[in-house]
Amino acid sequence: MVSVGDRLRARWQLTRAGLFVLAVVTAAGAAAVVAWPHAWPWVVVTAVVAAGAPMVSSGLSTTHERRAERAKAVRRGLQGTTGSAGDLLPIVADADLCTRVHRAVFELPYIHRDVEDEICVHLTAGRPVLLVGSSMVGKTRMAATLIQDMFPARDVVIPDTREALAALDAADVLIRDTVIFMDDINRLIGVGGITDGALHRLVAAGNIVVGTIRMNEYDRLQPTDQFRSPEWDVLSAFERVFIIRELSKREQQSLALAVENRSVREQIQRWAWASM
Repeated sequence: MVSVGDRLRARWQLTRAGLFVLAVVTAAGAAAVVAWPHAWPWVVVTAVVAAGAPMVSSGLSTTHERRAERAKAVRRGLQGTTGSAGDLLPIVADADLCTRVHRAVFELPYIHRDVEDEICVHLTAGRPVLLVGSSMVGKTRMAATLIQDMFPARDVVIPDTREALAALDAADVLIRDTVIFMDDINRLIGVGGITDGALHRLVAAGNIVVGTIRMNEYDRLQPTDQFRSPEWDVLSAFERVFIIRELSKREQQSLALAVENRSVREQIQRWAWASM
């Protein structure tokens, strides 16, 4: 990290360089005016431009360094961060939102679940949504599918560390009107992670926030008579939607249309909901 002293020394060196250039140009200009009296306006313009050149160069260098710092912060703490046009953040349509999806035993088309209607209502209203369910029930696939369907053109942030969002803020990466996907949110909250206050600020900035959490982690973080954790305060800021394994009649009909073999359907219902 560059210290304040180093920055001051760098600025003084640039200032000295500018003054030196100005002195040289002024001396040369004075000699030129003696020989060509009508040349003095061009001498003044040349002196000003020459003196400002180091400052302009410094400004461009600082801008480049700042952008490099932002890109480093993005790469360090986020998943799927390569924008199609060299931007810091990708758009939803270009991002891989399913990097953490468990490999399914059976591959099959996506089966819509009834709770998606409730999730869509919350997301359309700008409310943060947390999908809660047991392992392999399809939380991540469902969240990714809805995000891709509803917000394909928005930038997306996929934090991979507790410090990721704080690092973006420190690097002046503005998170506004963006999709923030917090898969397995229990990895991202706690000491050094996102707080309920930070979550409210992100929502107020027009961001769409979607998280997932396993039921056992959700139960572990629930408050008791003696203790309420800061992590629970974060989870409480979400609209929580619970996903169960059992299929409704409509969901069973959708599965039947996607998979004709009855024995395969029964195996899917027992083992493979992570592919949905």
